[in-house]
Formats: sequence, C-alpha cells, structure tokens
Amino acid sequence: MARKIVTVVGATGVQGGSIIDALLNDDRYHIRAVTRNVESQPAKALTARGVEVVQATTDDALSLTDAFEGSAIIFGVTDFFGLFASHGAFEAMEIESRQALNLAKAAAATRTLEHYVWSTLPDAKTQSSGQFLVPHFESKNIADRFILSQPELLAKTTPLFNIERNPFLHTMLKNLLYNHFCAGENASEVKATINNIKNMGFRGVILTYAKETSGKSSSEKDSLNDESQGVDNEIMAWHQGVLQTIRMIGDGDFLALKLTGAGEAVTTALSSGKPLPEQMESALLDVCNEAISRHVNVFVDAEQHHVQPGIDKVALNLMRRYNRSGVAVVFNTYQGYLKSTPRILLDHLHKAREEEFVMGIKLVRGAYMSTEPRHLIHNTKEETDISYDSIAEGLIRGQYADWTQDEAFNSPKLELFLATHNLPSTLKAQKLQNSRMHAQLPLIRIQYGQLLGMADEVSLTLLQTNREDTSGKRFAATEVYKCLTWGAHRAHIALNELKLPFEEEIIDLSTPRTPEYLAVNPRGLVPSLSYNGQIITESGIVAQFLADAHPSHLVPTGGTPEAALARARINFFVDIYFTKANSQYHKALFAKTNEEAEAAAQEFVKQLEKEVEPLLSDAAPYFGGSKTLTLAEVLTGSFILRLLALPKNGVGPESLIKDLPTKTPNFYKWATAVIEHPSVNSIWNEENVVSRTKAFLEKQKA
Repeated sequence: MARKIVTVVGATGVQGGSIIDALLNDDRYHIRAVTRNVESQPAKALTARGVEVVQATTDDALSLTDAFEGSAIIFGVTDFFGLFASHGAFEAMEIESRQALNLAKAAAATRTLEHYVWSTLPDAKTQSSGQFLVPHFESKNIADRFILSQPELLAKTTPLFNIERNPFLHTMLKNLLYNHFCAGENASEVKATINNIKNMGFRGVILTYAKETSGKSSSEKDSLNDESQGVDNEIMAWHQGVLQTIRMIGDGDFLALKLTGAGEAVTTALSSGKPLPEQMESALLDVCNEAISRHVNVFVDAEQHHVQPGIDKVALNLMRRYNRSGVAVVFNTYQGYLKSTPRILLDHLHKAREEEFVMGIKLVRGAYMSTEPRHLIHNTKEETDISYDSIAEGLIRGQYADWTQDEAFNSPKLELFLATHNLPSTLKAQKLQNSRMHAQLPLIRIQYGQLLGMADEVSLTLLQTNREDTSGKRFAATEVYKCLTWGAHRAHIALNELKLPFEEEIIDLSTPRTPEYLAVNPRGLVPSLSYNGQIITESGIVAQFLADAHPSHLVPTGGTPEAALARARINFFVDIYFTKANSQYHKALFAKTNEEAEAAAQEFVKQLEKEVEPLLSDAAPYFGGSKTLTLAEVLTGSFILRLLALPKNGVGPESLIKDLPTKTPNFYKWATAVIEHPSVNSIWNEENVVSRTKAFLEKQKA
C-alpha cells in the first residue's frame, strides 16, 4: 500500500523540524519538506535523511499549491517573530496573515487532502469582545476565520493544540522536541532547577501542585463525574497531579498541598465543616504514604478564613497519623497576620501534647489580605511583624505566657518552618536559636524557606550562618529551602501587584494535555487564566484583564476624560516601546552576523532616544509621574529585565545597554526602578533565563 504523503511547512524550523523528527521512522508516511531554500545546509541534511525536499514560500500561493500536490496530511505554520524583527508588530501582522491565508487556500485546493494541521493561537480579539488586539495572535486568527468559512476545509482542519480531535497529532505531540518559553517548565527542567538549587547549598526545595477549580455549573459537573461509580474527576486529577509532583522531588524536600485545588466537592466540605469525600480522604493517605516512601515532608497550605477551620481539622488528623515517630512529616500552616492565630495555635499545641504527636508548624505572614474581612487581620504591618516574631519566639523558647494564663503548660515536641522574606524576623529567630545552643538549652528543629528568585539576601545570609564564626563557636544548624514558582511573567507581575490570591497549575509542555485540564481549558493553551469558568489566554492579555477587573493604582478608573487620557498614554507608551524599540532589540539578538547585530543595536538606542525617552520625562519613578507601578510597567517589565540582563551576560551586543545612562537617562532611570520592584522581579531567575535564551538563539541561528 502506498504511503501517505505528509507535507511539512517550515521544515527547517523548530516546529516543522520536530514533526519530521517524530514521523520520519513511521513507515506509514512519506515525508515531504517545504522550505524556501533547497540548497541550504539544513535542507540538504533533510534530503540525506530520506526526506523529499521541495521549494515553496508562504508568500507565493501557487508555489504552495504545487508543493502540496498529492498530500494526505499538511502541517502549516507561519513565523511572526522573524517578520517582527524587521517590520514591527502591525506590518508583521499583515504579512503573516497573508501567508497564513495562502497556506489555507493552497490546502483547500489539494484534492487528496485528508487532514490539515494548522499551528494557530487563541482569538484574543473575539475573546475580549474587541477590546484587545494582539498582533501575533490576530495574524493567525484571520486565517482561522477563513477556515471557519470553508465547511469542507474546516472538516479536515485541526488547530495544532486540539489533541482530542486528532489521534495522529496526539501521537506526534509526545515526540515534539521544543518547549515554549512561557508559563511553566517540564519535569526534566524542574529537576534541573532543583539540582542547581541544592548545589548552591540549599537543603532542599518546596514544590506545589495547584489546580484551579473549573467554576462549571452543576449540570456541567455532572457530565465530568462518573456518579455511577462515585468518582469525582476533579479529585482524581488533583490526586494524579500531586503524585506527579512528588516524583520530581526527593529526600528532605517538601510537598505543599493546596486542598481546595481538588475541586468543588472538597471546597464545599471544608467550608461547611463536613467530612471530606471518601475519595479525597483516600487520595490524601495515598499522597502522604508516597511522600514518606520518598522521605518527603508535607505542608498543608493555609487558605482563606471560610475554609481554614476545615483545613486545620484535616491537617491535625494527618499529623495524628503520621507524626508519631518523633519527627514531623506533616506541617500545618499558620498565618501571623490573623489576630486569632495564637489562640488557634495554642489549642493545637494542647492537642499535640495530650495525644502525643509531633507538631509540625509552618509560620507565614499571610497571603489573602485583599480578600479576607479586614477585622480578622492586624491593623498595621508593624503589628503583624510583632505577632510573627512573638509566635516564633514562643515556639523556640517553649514559653507561651503571652498566649495563655496556664503557666504550667508544657510544650509538645514540635518542628518549626519559618517561611518568610523578612530578614529581621529570620535573623531574630536564628540569633535566639544560636543563643540557646550556646547556653545548652533545649532546641527545636527550625527550617527556613523563601520563594525562588525572591529575598535571596535572606536565603544567602542564612546559608552564611551555617559555618563556624571567628570565635570558634558553631552556629545552630541552618536548613534553608527555596520554594519553586514559575509562570507567565506579565500575569505574575499583575497578580503580585494586585495582591490577588491565585492557584497555579503546572503544565508539562512536552506531553499532551490531560482530559481533566482540557475539560477546564478546551484549547489546552498556556499561559491561561481560569476566571469564574472563563478562559483567558496570553500573558499580556491576562495582565490587562486583571488590571481592568480589579480597579487599582495600575490603571486610572472612572469614566472621566482625564482617566481615558491617562489610559491612552499608557497604551501609546507600550505600543511605541514594542513597535519602535523592542523590534530592533529582537533584531539584534537574532542577527546572523556581528555587523548586523551592531547595526540593530544602534538603531535600538536611536529609537529609544527618539521615541521612548520623551514619554518618560515625568516618570517619578514610574510612568506618568506615578509613585507606584502602572500597567505600563506590568506589560513591559519582563522585557526590561531581559534587556538589561542579557547583554551583560553575553547575549546580544553590549552596545544595546552601554550608552543608555547618558543617551536615554529618563529611560535608564525608569528601567532601573522597574527591575528593582519586587512585583516585577519576584520570579526572575537571571541565570536560568540567560542559559535558556542562549540555547534558543543558538538553535534558531543553526
């Protein structure tokens, strides 16, 4: 039987090349590669591997029609960013949309076509009701709308990430060799990051699996759950995701559990004080048993006040079961900013003493200030600091005079994990622990943790104390952990600045999306935000949505002309930066020769000086004279971080940034303030970004 012809556009690029690698050894298919230059070395390499190489260009519809002749399957892809570097965003959008239409029309004209796989992106313009137009999305969406208007072609078309409609693609995706530079890393990258952290001297890491509940109606939930067998698919997905997370970590690490991530049934039980569903109880025991087998400890994360009593009950039951061998395996989380925390913690200490289990305590300041009733929280930051420090001191000393009238109360055996970015709090605790060690007083085990890429001065200060001082005395052993977080940077900046509680699901981009994830997010795209059951994709769009949905200092509010003008200024600034300056920056990075790179770098600085510098004349330090971040910094911050970091690390010409302080002082002062803001740099990992960017550029240039 004759083999089916699979024609791959962009065969020497990342996506096309990966598809050829995945299918080349499958005897069912004859692979045909479409490329602009059949004499290039990559094209000749494909020919040597047995691929039929034909010449065509997406700018020429007739050449595509000839190249597609006889094809059963066609893979279509276009390249926005190559055009963007030389033409700017909106001209690139127009060119790419023509190329995408040429591909679709040539595919429609192919009589033997059985399947057209089209690499597209979400329709941001439609999803936002016309409010947002993203050029590199819209250029593909124009072709999407054409395909939708052609019933015969539509019946044969699968958008690249719609795995459910395409068994052929489902198999192929397992073998794709490229990763997106966006809202998450795959398992191998997570493990590499963990190894890097431990090599720096950190005791271990804290890894969490967080999954949004879908926000579906009860009728939709019924279709997802197999009621005949009593299976809740949300709990099942949470269970599987947590087990997968455990497999990424090892001896001495921590697994953080967010219980409401297991879905509506679990959240309802926690908020009502009712027992957890039996399926969830079983899943928790399975997770804890797996953690113990890998010598992994478990944090039960704190959440909002309406579910916290239920979470406390679950955590205490797990401690009763697993904290019996003289060490804490399970830790409950207590929030220092809540006025009720000392009382609740004392009650739990009494239970641990009476029932003879080890108390595992993770102490945080708190993360839900924007949504909790204000009367539950201490009135000032200073009061919260005092509360946090006094709780830590009482636990270290085993003295609770400030909490109880019962002076005879003896503390149970406990272990303390101080999760804080506050250096004074950290040093107070460590100083007290050291003084008790020197006085030969009883010690509790203390561990410390900070988010990856955040408060490194705290982490590294703690690491430095874990050595002998100049007097020959030893400090108490210091165990420092890094909590891993990653994601779509602009969305993270908005979430951090708005102080919005959120849950993050980690997607392994090298494997097909799970049915559970696709049930919530049918297109399977990342980064995406699930908001009241609605899916919003693309990091910049997510950030703009959050700023609009939660009025704050980020964007002017109200229907006044002044507010509209301020918003227009922000939009204009962002557009100018990306279309006039950033396009030249990308051109410098992707340049094939040093001469081309230097020319692009000079043009970049010229455009900054001419177009951007005047717009920042009133920055103080942020856009428009603002003392706080605005949407302008949210949308550009991640790019400014890369601009100032990459050239000094050998990625791109140093001339991109060398003259900025003198030629563009307004821009340089503003950019420096932006990258120093904690909401912008909280998930920034310079070493990781530099190494990945270098690898990506080398592969692209090859």
